[in-house]
Parts: sequence; structure tokens; C-alpha cells
Amino acid sequence: MQQSKSTGIFILIAIFLSACSSQPRVTNLPTSHRFESANLTSVVELVQRLDEQVPAARILVVFDIDNTLLAMNTDLGSDQWYDWQKSLQKADKCDPRLVADRLAAQGALYFAGSMRQTQEDAASIIRKLQNQGIKVMAETARGSDFSLPTFRELRRNQMEFSNSSPGSSYGLYTPVGAKRPVLYQDGVYLLAGQHKGDMLLDLLNKAGEPLPMAIIVVDDKDYNLAAYEETASREGWKLYSLHYTGVDQWVESFNPDVATENWEQVRDAFYQLQTVFGNDNFKLPITTNRPECLPAD
Repeated sequence: MQQSKSTGIFILIAIFLSACSSQPRVTNLPTSHRFESANLTSVVELVQRLDEQVPAARILVVFDIDNTLLAMNTDLGSDQWYDWQKSLQKADKCDPRLVADRLAAQGALYFAGSMRQTQEDAASIIRKLQNQGIKVMAETARGSDFSLPTFRELRRNQMEFSNSSPGSSYGLYTPVGAKRPVLYQDGVYLLAGQHKGDMLLDLLNKAGEPLPMAIIVVDDKDYNLAAYEETASREGWKLYSLHYTGVDQWVESFNPDVATENWEQVRDAFYQLQTVFGNDNFKLPITTNRPECLPAD
């Protein structure tokens, strides 16, 4: 089913482009579409079709990181672990399986953990697009506090965006209307959980370059794709949204009991590291107890 969905959109675009073949490099591309695929090579196939009508330098591909380009080697610290913790907090703030500070714990797990490519050729797919002259960048919900382990794992997996991304490295700044600062460094955009479409719009405006004629966004989260589509509809972008499903089976296999046991095994070690070396790399709360959950005297 996933393959048929991606094939369908490629056929639609191919038919349109074939009909326009007598007018090369036109801008009246087909309207925006969403499709899904379990293979990132679908991005290359889509770019090849768009490139028949759009200059390569006017195509922008935006990749999500977690569970799209890279995945944690264990469940701890993964998106599915974070989402599970968030759901526990919402259901019962005193659930004993809750960590004391979800974001702080995730930062420690990013620091200690490692990531793998979601598929063996993920890095080579990025390079292939870049070698074709396509603009390529990464956009993640992670915040700037997690920049060091994020860049470490991208580089360890041979993923580099500095020479293919829009604009320059702007560092830490707060976009107009944003609630929190963002970090844009070497083609990687860390958004601190903010609206992916609106933050991309701010970046493109800040870059001051000709706007892309076609934007391809690749993300495993439906709500992130919806955010891009919301901005695209308002701004008139030609947007092609790829819902990546390549690690869905692994995500669905998440085991809360194993995750809880693993956290209990490493928690004290994290606190000991923080006590000895300080909290430059992660900052766990002083106590694991939640005062509101302690028994009344």
C-alpha cells in the first residue's frame, strides 16, 4: 500500500511534466501533494521528475532527523520514549514510571546514546541530492540545548548540510513571533518544538535568496507535515510532503517495561557523572522526587 501511494504521486507528476515538456523550466507545477513511503529513495525519484521543470538550485529538500534520517540505537531517548513519557504525564503526573524531568532526561540520553541511519543508504541519498545541486537541509524539533549530540551523531553517520543549505549559519536567534530561540547552524535548524512551517518561512525570508520553486519536506510525524502544509497554503508554496514510514515497525515495537527497567539501570550513573563533571552536557533535577506526589504528613 505504501509503495502504491508513492508511485501514484510520481505518475501524476510525470504525466503533468510530460504534458509541459514543450515549455521547459516552467513554474506552473502541479499543486502540492502528500504521499508516503518507507524508502527515502522516493525523494530522489520525486526530485528527478521535478528537475525536468525546475532548476535544481530552486528545489529545496527539508529532512526531519529523528526517525526520518536517524534513529536511536535503543528506545531510551527516542521519540517514542518521549511521547510515552508525555502521555504518562498527561494521564497521571504521579505515575512511578515517569522520569523527574522529561527533557532533561532526554538530554542525558542523547549525550550518552548513539544513533543509526534509518536505512543503510540514508547518507548517500543526501549526498546524491547535494551532488545534483539541490538545496538540502535538516529541520528538527530538538532545541539548541541538544545541539552537541545532534551534530555529533549527524557527523558520525556522515550527514552534512553546510554546503547545500539556504542562507548562512545564523546561530541562536528568535524569529519574529516565536516563543523560544532557534538555532540554525551548518544547515541544521533546531526549533525547540515550534511550528516547522512557520520557522522554515522565517529562515527563507532571513536568507534573502530567491524562494524555492518547489519544496519537498520529509518527516515521520503527520502533525509536522500538517504544519508545513498550513504555511504552504498561506504562502503559496509548491509543497510535496513525504510521510516517511521506514521505521514505523520499530517505533510500534516500543516496550515501556523494558524502557523503565533500562532507565532505572542508568539513572544513578547519570547523576554521578553530573555530580563529578558538572551539568554542561545535561542537567538533571537535583531530586528525582516530585513534591506533589509525596505522601501527606
